[in-house]
Amino acid sequence: MTCRVEPRYSRLHIHLEWVNSMRILRIVVVLSLVSLAACSGGAGDPDASVGDTGGLDDQTTGETLLPDQQSPDGNTPDVELASCGSTSLNVGTVSQVVEPQGGTLTSDGVVFVIPAGALTEAKTITLRQLADTVCPPGVYRVGPTIEVSAGEEHTLFKKLSSLTLPYEEGRIPSGRSESEIVVFFAHSEAGPWRPLPSKLDATGNLIGIEVPHLTLYMPGIPVETPGVFLPIPTRVYLDFDVPNLSSSIQTPGLTLSESGQPVATFELSLQSEVLISGLSGSMKKVLARDDVVPGDLGTLQRVFEVVTNDDGLFAQVQLAEETAPSGVVAPPVVLFPAPGPAPGTSASFTKSMFNPRITPDGLRAFNTFLDDGVGAIYAGSDGNLTLVTADGAAVPGVDGVTLKRPFDALVLNAKGHVAFTARLEGSGVTSGDNAAIFFWDGDALQLVARKGATLDGKTFTMPSPQAGLQINAADRVAFVDDNGIWLWDAINGAKLVVAVGSLVDAATITAISPLQQPSLNDAGQVAFRATLDDSTDAVLLLESDASVTLVAKTGDSVAGHPDGATLKTLLRDPELNQLGQVVFSGTVPFGDPLTPTRQATFVTDLSGTPRLLFQAGAMLWIGPDELRLIHEIANPLRLLGRTSGGASIITNQGEVGVVIRFDGPGGPLAIVLSRAPQ
Repeated sequence: MTCRVEPRYSRLHIHLEWVNSMRILRIVVVLSLVSLAACSGGAGDPDASVGDTGGLDDQTTGETLLPDQQSPDGNTPDVELASCGSTSLNVGTVSQVVEPQGGTLTSDGVVFVIPAGALTEAKTITLRQLADTVCPPGVYRVGPTIEVSAGEEHTLFKKLSSLTLPYEEGRIPSGRSESEIVVFFAHSEAGPWRPLPSKLDATGNLIGIEVPHLTLYMPGIPVETPGVFLPIPTRVYLDFDVPNLSSSIQTPGLTLSESGQPVATFELSLQSEVLISGLSGSMKKVLARDDVVPGDLGTLQRVFEVVTNDDGLFAQVQLAEETAPSGVVAPPVVLFPAPGPAPGTSASFTKSMFNPRITPDGLRAFNTFLDDGVGAIYAGSDGNLTLVTADGAAVPGVDGVTLKRPFDALVLNAKGHVAFTARLEGSGVTSGDNAAIFFWDGDALQLVARKGATLDGKTFTMPSPQAGLQINAADRVAFVDDNGIWLWDAINGAKLVVAVGSLVDAATITAISPLQQPSLNDAGQVAFRATLDDSTDAVLLLESDASVTLVAKTGDSVAGHPDGATLKTLLRDPELNQLGQVVFSGTVPFGDPLTPTRQATFVTDLSGTPRLLFQAGAMLWIGPDELRLIHEIANPLRLLGRTSGGASIITNQGEVGVVIRFDGPGGPLAIVLSRAPQ
């Protein structure tokens, strides 16, 4: 892959100072021309993302410092040492041709692993030790400086690669500890050097990081506390094909495809809406308010809900000419379902569609009103839809009771099977038993749980018509009520798997909100929120062996945060991927009396440890020598999740996506993806 450096566009470089006793942020803006790497294979595409699929330039860093812990120029604290010391470790030079299938370089304790798919063509990768004089200022060296290169100016990976470095325990200064060791990196011997989130193996005297590119690395301990630093983003999307988007945004929404391609909805000023997609590799407008759906089928007024896979998106929208929501799929943009005969009935589809659901293989499910006024649920593939149920369908095993408007909640698994909630009517139905949850296996309905029924020795209360409904590929259905978390399958029926009053980590679960959206994966794990000991908000994980693990709780220390900062609040329901990683958001302290706490996004690594990905008020490197202040992070309050056919902000590879506004209230927007170092 050949690369060139070309000027692409201007960027605002921001210098930060804290002044006066009120610690007011002074922003000095300097306009400078940025040169970005333009590489064959998409990295130089002006519409490409900065990062993974679009190429995260090897001048990008994931290091982030809180403004009050930076020098005025935004770099690491102003501590200069004559030398950062020497190392007795010697690492031999190795070179190896690495194919797109991946490969591993090893030399004297250094291990560099390039996964399959990280390279698009064979590269000769060289690993060598540099002189001890090559090191960052203000850092105690504890290991060798290592250069990893490919004989070209820019080498970008499609996937993160892992680097493990040895360190010398005897080089740790008196009064400091191994837990303070981090890996510093730079793009040249002259620097600047930045710290990265690192994973310590104290038993083996090893420290590891994940990187999207090749550069210089050294393990060390900063002389002064370096502040908060965040992982290198795997992708950064800054260029949206939407005029004036950044200055007028009000309510952003985001979902990711299974490979991490983003689809976003934005509510702009003057009640306008826009839907944009990165499924083509860059962010392009799909629909905006007043756009006409092809075929002159209606004019877009609003976007409500969007789900996606790698092949396309499925959205619930409001057309100006219709009273009920409609559906569209893209690309290309077409109305869905298309008006015409509705399978399994004598009626026809209208433009009505809501509760869109989709699987990675393209199966869909949705609610609709037919032209005879009957509400129905359909599932299947394009051109092969099957009627799941409709108004007036009999409730299995209950004489004289039928379904009425089965529209409150709908979930879809990878097999194309669905679960849903519905109102009931008929003989003897009262307000105490007028709702239920159902499962459809592609052939017949099964009653999962009815409001007021005795299940597993408890009365199922079903206080919310949504019921926190989830389904996985094993046809297990999860739901929630005042009693706790339930799991159902066709063999065992409904079981209360996490009960209010049970213990976790020496604390009592005193409440589980029935209004939340828990998250279920195919292994049977369930992530959810609970109150412990009447006062502590917590994220919990039901494991596949039926044990319950504490993921995080208010009052916990935030790993890697200075001054013993703790998690103050939790902000959204957690989401779970197939690896068992949990993403959640909360607030953490920030040294500003005007805004004492700031929003933060976390994800657990493969060991279950929460890792900080993003924090408002912190700084993030998003491009070549480009440091930006995270002003605001937009996180959806509840997500159905990919396993249940809904929207998701975490992939099964552990990437987490958020919408970030940089610099201030009117600052530019970006869609940023990152993941916990593994």
